[in-house]
Amino acid sequence: MRTSGREYEFPDLSAAERRQIHTLLKDPAYADLETFSRGKEPDRRLVIRRASSRP
Repeated sequence: MRTSGREYEFPDLSAAERRQIHTLLKDPAYADLETFSRGKEPDRRLVIRRASSRP
């Protein structure tokens, strides 16, 4: 992701696992990345990509 610039979509994570990753990646060490969820349960996926330009 950081090198290629491509987003990565995690398949088959529970809601708790998605929440843990969202929380972990809020750390300033990962400020260049952003996370969001795509889809609806039971096929909801976590996506990580380079952060959009921030003010």
